[in-house]
Amino acid sequence: MKILHTADWHLGKRLHSFDLLEDQQAFLDWISSYMLKEQVDLLLIAGDIFDTAYPNLQSQEIYTQFLAKLYSAEYPKQVIITDGNHDGKSTLRITSNILKHLNVSVVCDVHENRNEHIIPVKNGDNIEMYVVAVPFLRDQDLRKSSAEAGSLERSEVMKKALRDFYNELAEKVQQINTEEKPVIAMGHLFTAGAESEDSDSERPIQMGHQAGVSADIFSSIFDYVALGHIHRAQKFDTKTEVRYSGSPYPLSFSERNYEHKMWLIETDNKIKNIEAIKIPAYRKLVRLEGTFDNITSKAETLGSVASFFPNLVEVHVKEELYDPLLRSKIDEWKNQWHQRQEHSLVAKYTYAFEKKSETASSLYDHEKISQENFTAKNIFLDMLNKDTDLDENMKQNVVSAFESLENESH
Repeated sequence: MKILHTADWHLGKRLHSFDLLEDQQAFLDWISSYMLKEQVDLLLIAGDIFDTAYPNLQSQEIYTQFLAKLYSAEYPKQVIITDGNHDGKSTLRITSNILKHLNVSVVCDVHENRNEHIIPVKNGDNIEMYVVAVPFLRDQDLRKSSAEAGSLERSEVMKKALRDFYNELAEKVQQINTEEKPVIAMGHLFTAGAESEDSDSERPIQMGHQAGVSADIFSSIFDYVALGHIHRAQKFDTKTEVRYSGSPYPLSFSERNYEHKMWLIETDNKIKNIEAIKIPAYRKLVRLEGTFDNITSKAETLGSVASFFPNLVEVHVKEELYDPLLRSKIDEWKNQWHQRQEHSLVAKYTYAFEKKSETASSLYDHEKISQENFTAKNIFLDMLNKDTDLDENMKQNVVSAFESLENESH
């Protein structure tokens, strides 16, 4: 059989003010075509299908259309989905009974009958393998599994409860799996040692095991552990094959250099091959940092890295000296740049100054202003003439406004 391991789709995700729906639709079109071409038998999605607990209608629509498309393709496929910490149980639960008729199993609850987490994967009437489908285990789920809350630190209690949960399922599947077929476990959790760039799209898991469980907690009864939550694809050096698939596209600018992929697993009574499948990049994320002049120059070179959809650019301007007009300069440049070209869009910009405040002597020309003329207006006029590029009419308007304020204060 051929199994595809993916996770962290985050359908409905927006990047700053930009909707990523077209990126997500392009990925869904690609993966459905890939599965048809390669005749993939089973798709595993290890959590965070959606970006929020209550996703918008467009996100839910492309989700259900994708699953319907897989079912109506030329060969039978099976899909197993577990929820993640971004997903809402009620959202996934609403369509789960209908999706059963499309050969889709959705596991978003912890069942007292642990056998309900064990899903046989069949080829015709023959069972080819078993999948142990574990949703994101919330704090209350783990408390129910722990009987040692009084003797250990809370974080250790939660980690032990998580390990015990997987061990219990390993024992259950071993009892069922009398023919020793391959077994794949699923999970959505943070594993200690996982590589991440502190992505702002990886919402911290606020629970006892947030510090991360060790990758070696998984029983050797599992031939492969398909994980979600970390957005960088990676594997661990453990006896059991433990891997994160990562996200299929960048979900924040901190992920702009990730190589996005999925894992293709091939079995023949055992796992015989695991291959990384690179996902096409439909949009490039670019971060520009430097002075305003430096950034505007760099921006002109971005045409060579244009992708299928316009690049999204995050701009961070840093100037040495304070410039009260910098924000208006950035806005004006951004609008003009968007009009001149179509390959890139500024998604967000920030600006900062290295010298946020200066000494009084640096704010005015003290050699030109005598002690008797050392007034607020004279200092203001000196700064106005020295530090701004306003034309004479605008300067007169500013001076008039200053005089009005000065008169009101007396």
